[in-house]
Amino acid sequence: AFAKWFEFHEPEIKSFAIWAAVQSACKKTRLYAPIAPVWQDIAEAEQIGKSTSELAALILSAYAPGGAGHGVLLGEIRSAALLQSRTSQVGEVLDSWVEGRNYVAICGALPLAEGLLAEAHGKWQSDMGQYRKAINRRLDESGSLPPDEEADLILNSSALEMVLAAPETIWKSGHTRAGASSPVLNRHKALHGTSSGWDSAENATYSTLLLSAAARIAGPLLGRR
Repeated sequence: AFAKWFEFHEPEIKSFAIWAAVQSACKKTRLYAPIAPVWQDIAEAEQIGKSTSELAALILSAYAPGGAGHGVLLGEIRSAALLQSRTSQVGEVLDSWVEGRNYVAICGALPLAEGLLAEAHGKWQSDMGQYRKAINRRLDESGSLPPDEEADLILNSSALEMVLAAPETIWKSGHTRAGASSPVLNRHKALHGTSSGWDSAENATYSTLLLSAAARIAGPLLGRR
């Protein structure tokens, strides 16, 4: 009886295993991975025990220009409801990213991500951690989300993980030394022009993934009810 049940449900079981492995990889790397066939590769890498840095490199390369998931990410950003009023700016960011103008792509994507969080929240916050607190309050409210939005957030939980991690990573404030050089992306150092060395292809893809993640979760978790 069990063998027949397993055979009947095998596709769903395999899909769940892939989803769980991808979300585990994304939780470790604090990256968002939009649903795409490349999930299979990410899941396999997680299941065989690839390191966090190897998983991050795989995810970033998968959604970078030329990667297997690149088209999916482009389509998700272009169709995001909260970005429809910013189509011109979004187009410039995506064109810059595809063409390898990483500095322009990063300096465009990060403000767009902040802007849509502020728009959904109804108020701009200088402390990005305030958005995280508001998101967590919504998550703690029983029945605050309709079933379809709740299911989408579960399916794309890596988008939520990436946004919640951002105040501790790229949006983290700290001492800035003018003229410093560092490959680590930090919003304040990038947009204030106080450091260099962060305009890599990987950071451009990271910024684009963050924009897409913010666009996916901002409405349900920061929008008014």
